[in-house]
Amino acid sequence: MESKKKVFCNFIMESKKRATNFTAKEEARGRINRICEKI
Repeated sequence: MESKKKVFCNFIMESKKRATNFTAKEEARGRINRICEKI
């Protein structure tokens, strides 16, 4: 379960880098940081 979350996190982080919509990136960062800081 841990590794799955880590893989998901890494995938999201990579997707976020490719995102061009700044607002969406900022919104995603807040959500993802809450999820990823638990790892």
